[in-house]
Amino acid sequence: MITPRFIPSISLSAAVYRSIKVLGRYSTYYPPSYIEQIKKYFGKKYVVLFPQARIALFAIMKTLFDEDSEIIISAYNVPAVIDYLKPSGVILRYVDVEENGFNIDISNIVNAVNKNTKAVLISHMYGQAVDFSELISLCRDKGILIIEDAAQAFGSKIESKNEKLCGRLCGTCGDIGIFSTGIMKKFTTIIGGFVVTDRSELYHDIQKFKNNHCSPSMSRLPIVRDLAENLKIVISSNRYIFNIIFFFFKEYIRNINFDVKKDRAGINPETFSQDFLENYHSCLGIKSFEKFEIIKNIYSQNAVFFEKLMNDPGNEINTDYFNYLHYPVLVNNRKELIKKLNKIGCDAGPGKFCNYGGTECINSEKAVNNHINIPLHPGISHKMFKSIAAIIKIHRI
Repeated sequence: MITPRFIPSISLSAAVYRSIKVLGRYSTYYPPSYIEQIKKYFGKKYVVLFPQARIALFAIMKTLFDEDSEIIISAYNVPAVIDYLKPSGVILRYVDVEENGFNIDISNIVNAVNKNTKAVLISHMYGQAVDFSELISLCRDKGILIIEDAAQAFGSKIESKNEKLCGRLCGTCGDIGIFSTGIMKKFTTIIGGFVVTDRSELYHDIQKFKNNHCSPSMSRLPIVRDLAENLKIVISSNRYIFNIIFFFFKEYIRNINFDVKKDRAGINPETFSQDFLENYHSCLGIKSFEKFEIIKNIYSQNAVFFEKLMNDPGNEINTDYFNYLHYPVLVNNRKELIKKLNKIGCDAGPGKFCNYGGTECINSEKAVNNHINIPLHPGISHKMFKSIAAIIKIHRI
């Protein structure tokens, strides 16, 4: 029996119930309440909801920057992000990640800044927060925007020697924060995302772009899309159904390459419709806020337990700050390791990451070729963690 790589943090019954709840002609309009909860949690003045975080990225780039503007970004990234940034017309300048790590190296950003740099995109990978305190004054002096990609860091806090930054939530310290609430996240609305900021001019520009590229009327298509997305919940939240799917289609599923321009839900970033999806996401988001702290604590406790099993004093987890989505590890003989983990019932994998920086970004190349993500969701028992750790130790770099 294979334990899935992730388990949705919202139940199937809750998702289906809320699907029905927002289909009614006179259903409640939930976005205002959801937005207020987001503002309160993150302490931000403005929020813009989006169908997906990657679409929010596209909207930001298209709205705030001219074509040929230079954006500094981590070379260690996923096609879903890069393929939504490139059509916006900006120039992406890739810099390497930290040695034996996954987060962008701040010193590399400092060295890469030039007169053409308009923004820095900082991704907090796997819930590990980036301390970018030394960038703030540099970017402010040069008029460079700091955009935080906190898609994997909902609830994580920055640990820093800078008192103004230390303890603040990821996504709240730059000019703009981007969050994903996809099905694999601890805080989920099945698909969805949002942007937060305190700067009114940025908010109004982003909101205007969104309004101008959304259909004002509700169509049947978004409903069909969203109901299709709920099939993912059925598959992933029921272990027996998942195991059947995994057994017959494991290799096929792993090798699927989605066309990110059309995307899994068929959404074109310049012509998406929002009405039904936004109401449904908001309804689910309100429910997710109710149990998020419980879910977050489970992930944190599992990460601490696994870290102790790995006997790695140099990688001690401060749960007051970091809130891991997965536990990332650099390993040798990754294919062999994955087979061993599958045999004990653990579906672990590297994800679809690429090194966009070429041979100069050696740390990113290492991360792409040698990393594996250990699941931390509530479906993993302590017995399973002990078995995983015993195997990982043999292969760990």
